[in-house]
This record gives sequence, C-alpha cells and structure tokens, in this order.
Amino acid sequence: MNDTKLKLSKALQQLMQTKSLDKIKISDITDYCGMNRQTFYYHFHDVFDLIEYSYYHAPARSLAIDNIKNHPEYSWEEMFYELLFFIRDNSLFITRVHHSIATRYLDMFFEQTIGDFVKGKLEKLNETIHTKEIFVEHIAAFYTHALVGRITDWIEKGMKYSIDEVVFELSKIMEGAVENTLKTFSSSEK
Repeated sequence: MNDTKLKLSKALQQLMQTKSLDKIKISDITDYCGMNRQTFYYHFHDVFDLIEYSYYHAPARSLAIDNIKNHPEYSWEEMFYELLFFIRDNSLFITRVHHSIATRYLDMFFEQTIGDFVKGKLEKLNETIHTKEIFVEHIAAFYTHALVGRITDWIEKGMKYSIDEVVFELSKIMEGAVENTLKTFSSSEK
C-alpha cells in the first residue's frame, strides 16, 4: 500500500471528524499531512478519487469487505453482519460522505460490495437451476439495488435501528427469495 495515499486518506478522515466533506479543501488535506498540492494531484484527481480510495484501500476499509467478497458461502445473515459492523465502525466517515455531494461514491461502493456477493450467490444457485445468464444479471441488479437502498435508508435515518434488527429483516427477506426468483425465471423459459 502506498504510504502517501494512506497518509492523505487518514488526513481526510481526521478532518471529517470536525468538518463536513463539502467544507474540506485539498489544501486542508495536504496541510494536515505536511505535503504540497502537487503531491496530492500526483496520486489523486480530486477529493472524490481520494474518497473512493479510502473505501477500498485505506483505514476506512476493514477485513469485513474482503470477507464478503471472498466468502460467497456466507449466509445472508453473516454478510449483513459484516457489512453493517463495517458501517458502524466507520459511521462518522460514512455518514459525512452520505450527507455530502459525494454520496454517489458511497452508493457505488455498496453496489459493488453487495452486488459481488449477490451475484456469487445467484451463480452458485444457478448451477442447479439453469436460468439464462442475462436473467441472473437482471436479478442480481434488482436485489443489489434494493439492498443498497435499504442500507442507505438506515444510514439516512441515523442508524436508529439496531444492527440485529436490520440483519434480521434483510436476512428474512433474502432467504429463499433469490432462489425462488431464479426458479420463476427458469420455469418461464420452458
């Protein structure tokens, strides 16, 4: 991992402890690190590029995301616990990004993380159901968008429901739903 990128990411997260993202300038980040603006631009195009990096590579990221990507055998419940604990452990950073002009980067991060997991689940189920790949992709997109919407709604409402409540709700919705949807598409092809 690049030390300079990591320092810039840590600086952004530290500054977000006291300022909204919309108020943070590149000079604030570089001053915090004792670097010049050219160093920043050598590594990142803009603050949004740094935010994206922070999700995937820097301290805001945890092993939870790797666990979700690398364990398609996880139950829905296990995946949701990993993701929601990650959100809780990084709640200030995530909430501030969510309430800024950079919220689409947060949505893209959730879409990729959740989408990879949903697609992996569907592909595994489809080994025995045999639905066309195009339908698998459409089903994955549908459930991914629904889950991202529900999770961002939870963030928007201040995470007032406990992680256990949200995991229970989402797990119960997903258990069997994906498989039944695949079967419905498969039977309509015949």
